[in-house]
Amino acid sequence: MDPNKIRFGRRFKSVRDLLDLNFSVGHAVSVPSLDEMTAIVETMLVNGPMARVTLRSLLDDTVTVCTGQKLVAALAAFAAGARLGRTVFLPEWSGKSLAELPNSVQRRFYRRDVDVLEIEVGTPDDVAGAVVAALQASV
Repeated sequence: MDPNKIRFGRRFKSVRDLLDLNFSVGHAVSVPSLDEMTAIVETMLVNGPMARVTLRSLLDDTVTVCTGQKLVAALAAFAAGARLGRTVFLPEWSGKSLAELPNSVQRRFYRRDVDVLEIEVGTPDDVAGAVVAALQASV
């Protein structure tokens, strides 16, 4: 593998910026269960650690989620109106959607930073695959 062909950058994107990306279709997406979505969102809302997301930029200005699919799917579902399940740390928010939470919480949700590793356009498939495989093995 030629290290000169590896083109990626680590950035922090807000949840709003992450969800505003144009995701490619046709790839299997790991959809979280209600309990998984609730745990991911609640952890995020109490400023707990979140998984890193790896994105691969494509020529048609779309991105593919390579790692962190459940995180992205959970955040997207909650932003789209899904209700939380039974929460552990925030019991008063059990069963609520994002729109039903206080405005300050909604702002915090959309402004929360997500650690994103973006594999840029032009990175050869074999190199991108090796980077993603290494990241998945380290989880």
